[in-house]
Amino acid sequence: MKRMNKVIGALMGLLLTLAAVNTAFAQTNDPDAASITITITPNVDLGVSIDTGNVVMDLGSVDLYGTTQTVRPATVTILGTVSSDGSETTGQELNLALSFVSGGTPLGLDATPSTHAVSGGLDQLAVYALFSDTGLSIAPNGNDFATDNAGFTSTTQRAGGATNNGVLFEKAGSGAKNMDHQSPGDKAHLWMLFRLPNLTTSGGAQEITLTANAVNAS
Repeated sequence: MKRMNKVIGALMGLLLTLAAVNTAFAQTNDPDAASITITITPNVDLGVSIDTGNVVMDLGSVDLYGTTQTVRPATVTILGTVSSDGSETTGQELNLALSFVSGGTPLGLDATPSTHAVSGGLDQLAVYALFSDTGLSIAPNGNDFATDNAGFTSTTQRAGGATNNGVLFEKAGSGAKNMDHQSPGDKAHLWMLFRLPNLTTSGGAQEITLTANAVNAS
């Protein structure tokens, strides 16, 4: 009987030792945490519309070195699904691009525009665009375009500017409008002014197209 008890005791000791070894092995090799990473890319849309239904698009005959402008605004509306949280690098902004077509010699852009310049370059048209709040119903005057950084110096530029909180093409003072970090549904009025060159090689009608492309804010 004593011998049996010793055998049983030895077996119990062996089992306890194996259990302890297994427990230690599990604690040493099992990780404390595990994770997986899932990637989801939202299918977003950027967009803009320009309503010109109330705008006189044919500005008629204009004397060389004369100025002419739209007296009723186009309405620009931000579309799509990308919104701003109020910070400068979220939401949408507009890249503006100019193109010129003519039955004669297409005019080029006067890259150093001034509404008070003494003379303009040969076949160079000064182009100005100004965004205002939709509450502004009276057209800005030439001084507004000159002082509000509304003149194009390149055929492709960003409304508001290429950096945060720029002021290009943005109306100041009465009817002020910030074109940075826009959200779907945001609206603005768009006004334009043109100064013809003092000399030209052609009297053909000029078609000036302004294209607004919605891009991610930056």
